Amino acid sequence: MALHYPTLGLVLLIVGLFSSAVMIMLWRTSGGMAGTLHLAFATVCAAIGYVGLWINPWFEHASVIISTIAALLSLLAILEGSARFKRYRPSFVRVAVAAAFATIALAWTLLHLQDGRMRYLVNDLIMALILVGVIIILLYRTKGEERLVFTLIAVAFALMAIAFIYRWIFAVAEVVEGGRYHEHMSPIILFSLVPWTFSWTYGFVLLANIKAQEALRSAALHDPLTGLYNRLWMGKWAEMLTDPMHPHCLVILDIDDFKAINDRWGHHLGDAVLANTAHLITSLLGSEDNAVRYGGDEFILTFDRVSEVETLKERVRAITRLFTEALAIEGQAIPISFSWGWAFYPSDGNSFDDLFKVADQRMYQMKRTASIPMSERE
Repeated sequence: MALHYPTLGLVLLIVGLFSSAVMIMLWRTSGGMAGTLHLAFATVCAAIGYVGLWINPWFEHASVIISTIAALLSLLAILEGSARFKRYRPSFVRVAVAAAFATIALAWTLLHLQDGRMRYLVNDLIMALILVGVIIILLYRTKGEERLVFTLIAVAFALMAIAFIYRWIFAVAEVVEGGRYHEHMSPIILFSLVPWTFSWTYGFVLLANIKAQEALRSAALHDPLTGLYNRLWMGKWAEMLTDPMHPHCLVILDIDDFKAINDRWGHHLGDAVLANTAHLITSLLGSEDNAVRYGGDEFILTFDRVSEVETLKERVRAITRLFTEALAIEGQAIPISFSWGWAFYPSDGNSFDDLFKVADQRMYQMKRTASIPMSERE
């Protein structure tokens, strides 16, 4: 079947322009979400490549060069955009490999402009390798709601990789020669470009929406000043108190005389004290421990499977020892001390309210004890 390049090129160009508009809007409206700029650039490059296909009957050599450069840039931008979208750090190795692939493919194309089979021997293999790289990035450490979408996008890339490998195998085997080879194999790839383009562009739009929803849910559960969990999250923690055989511990940690800090150094430094305190507290928490800013200068720590008072006291003392020296904030040395109280589930209560009440009472007992002169203590 002979391909009518102007018609096919025009159809693909319309698809490419539409997808480019969608991805550019995603980049602009997502607040520069990591990777979206590279993905938008990829769709623009793909659209330029379809222009090359459109002009093929009149400018065949120019069409080959434009299409090759555009396809390489598009796939390499997708590779880097996918990596950044999944929050992988920029890598010198990725950049170096991408530059090497692009240089080899472009040089090989320029040397074999009139020989389609020779171009496919190298270029199709490079395209397939890049597509495999994208698939690995998409599927690596994928979890949660995003897993299904990443998998569907990976399937689309896998189908394209198979198409390129299929044509490459025919080129290696020299099954079809003399121009007919090109006409026999290329439709498999060209007609796959429409579903491929729609699948990955709209897949990433859906993924960006999932990430935005997750960010909103996370913001609702976190304190904006300290980054710790907030009261709403504390309610979710309370819902876990259903198994009496699974001990939990709740600790209230209160900064002593925080009002005096605000009065002396101002609320700006008071906020800095809270943020620094939160950072130091979390530095000593285990993977199953949690820290909550419950309100004002009051923090709550939760420890999983801690049921002995001495073990708990040692852990809290390790945290309070971080504040032995005054906090250095904006050239000011601000001394910090704490009062704290604890409660164990289920021995001190079966609900959050019960645990909080017991821990609060123990904390204020500590405050009262600290305020009594040593000569008057028993």
